[in-house]
Amino acid sequence: MNSSFIRRSLGLGLLVAISTAFLFGISAPVATTLAPKNITSTSATLQGKIEPGGMITNLYFISCDPTSSPSFFLQTPTRQTSGTTAKSVSFTLTGLKPGTAYKYAVTAMNDKGKHTGGCVSFTTLRAGAGQAAGAAPTVDTLAATEVTSTTATLNGTVNPNGLATEVRFKSCSGSSAPEYFAPTAERDIGSGRTAQSVGYRLSGLTPGKTYKYAVRAYNSAGDKVGDCVSFTTGAAQATGKPVVETRPAINVGPTSATLCGSVNPKGLATTYSFVSGETNKGDPAYFPKTSERQAGSSSADLNVTTQIDGLQPNTRYEFRIQAKNSAGTDVGQSLSFKTGAATGSSPTVRTNDATSVGSTTATLSATVNPNGDATNWQFVSCDAATAPGFFNAAPQPRANLGSGTTSSPIYHNLTGLKPDTTYRFAIYAQNSKGSKKGDCKTFKTLPAGATMPIVTTLSAHDVRTTSFWVRANVNPSALETTVWFEACGIDKNSVTYFPSTTREILLAGTTVKSVTAYVFQLFPGVVYSYRVMAKNSLYTAIGDCVNVTTLAPEAGKVYVQTLPPTQIERSYAMLHGVVNPNRMSCQVNFVCDSPSVGKFNPTTKNDRTGTGTQSVDYRVTGLNPGTTYVYRIQATDGSGKVVSGQQITFKTPE
Repeated sequence: MNSSFIRRSLGLGLLVAISTAFLFGISAPVATTLAPKNITSTSATLQGKIEPGGMITNLYFISCDPTSSPSFFLQTPTRQTSGTTAKSVSFTLTGLKPGTAYKYAVTAMNDKGKHTGGCVSFTTLRAGAGQAAGAAPTVDTLAATEVTSTTATLNGTVNPNGLATEVRFKSCSGSSAPEYFAPTAERDIGSGRTAQSVGYRLSGLTPGKTYKYAVRAYNSAGDKVGDCVSFTTGAAQATGKPVVETRPAINVGPTSATLCGSVNPKGLATTYSFVSGETNKGDPAYFPKTSERQAGSSSADLNVTTQIDGLQPNTRYEFRIQAKNSAGTDVGQSLSFKTGAATGSSPTVRTNDATSVGSTTATLSATVNPNGDATNWQFVSCDAATAPGFFNAAPQPRANLGSGTTSSPIYHNLTGLKPDTTYRFAIYAQNSKGSKKGDCKTFKTLPAGATMPIVTTLSAHDVRTTSFWVRANVNPSALETTVWFEACGIDKNSVTYFPSTTREILLAGTTVKSVTAYVFQLFPGVVYSYRVMAKNSLYTAIGDCVNVTTLAPEAGKVYVQTLPPTQIERSYAMLHGVVNPNRMSCQVNFVCDSPSVGKFNPTTKNDRTGTGTQSVDYRVTGLNPGTTYVYRIQATDGSGKVVSGQQITFKTPE
């Protein structure tokens, strides 16, 4: 086995059937706080829902009250979940005060980001009080919000009154009315005794139409429907790439500033971020791109802000806003601001990700700015002393950093850790002006004995004229492993090339697992070579190449296949494909499937006859810079039957 460059998956024209779980996409988690249940005078079961985003995700519950509040409670122990579907989570909190109002939220965090759900409140029972008898829910329909031409958020409040309650929204119009919509999916809001906000994002509405709706809730004591509330969708809006404007920064201090701008999503789901005006990451005035945030899909200008910390005092920074949606990207003009001079203050800290993580060791990393006052530091555990991932603060005693005014990177090698255990840590720094603790970061030590995956490429089966199944055996060798199949060293513009299959995640283990993938839209009578690839956090394993020949073409059928373009420039590109007329006469050309933006006319039809694989190439001109195009090859036989190849997408340079 040896390591090699992993071909990036194009994901074109492939339908993957895997014998275990699929990887459909990796993203930051989504956390939703739900109402508690089993409330007594001293305890309650906190509830939430986590969408892990296809990755191993840490989760815990936090108090929404300040630490000085009598209702504040410590963060619950960290747990883990994974997968691509929403998971229900809960934790029973004990030692609460009778007759006290509490607020809490659920937090989820993985390698792609962190998300905290909204805060939910409840009140413990009075001392000596038992669980009161329940009643039918109390409901109130509220006005719709975020109304666009095709979507709206329906709102309401529901009090379960102590019984497990289901909630949904319903149309107040008859089923034959144009403004009718089907009832929304039922949602469990628990059995609390306080009013909860409920909402549902309704889509697929007709522009310029008035809709009426109501909230409906029911439990074992009864079924209640709120009053009907109406809203009118906006007029149909033209969509396009977003429009942004960079605006002057505000709240500029010695080490932080609030960046400002405006975004118009132009009717499409849009995200935005702020980027540094400097391209050199080593420049003192460089700051990392901020995390992407949602701007919605309206057609109105939205004022947006993002605070950045960890800046250098007395330094000029440049910044600009950028936004993107499915129609394109817009970048605003660069503006600048200058941070204030250091005046001697509590340290500025930032916890960085752990590196060099092994089975029993890890290197903790952070940056600290003393802000002109003698400062010492150490790393601390974010877990309770009884948690498996707790460690003593290190180093001991605290290390001295001096009294400078610039941020310095600091590291500490942590040893004696437990294998296959999740740890949470943060930087802590202190000077005479005060102390600061950074955000908590998470890492997980490797399992004991973790090593390279063991792979074996197996022969293909169920081979047909334009498809076959590829197979392999994989041993993850104690680590979570990503597995896929790829063509062996073939130019992607060759008919014998096929894009890498969708990647599958195998959970950690030491047993051999069978994986398969379905590859289709191939060419008949062609020899294909493929191999299995497996990657864990330590190594990449490459399987041996195995050949398979698709069956000969069926009589009376024309075969075509679209190939990726070449020579892509701002105004033209070379399109490619192949055709096998299979002893028939046919006409071949390329057609564009792009929307109105990124559209070109079908190319001139070319007569083809004979047999065997024949190349088809066409240089399309008059394209627009920075535009995405979708095209495919098609052939029309003598009877008028049209055969199409798979769609391929490319984008011209800006």
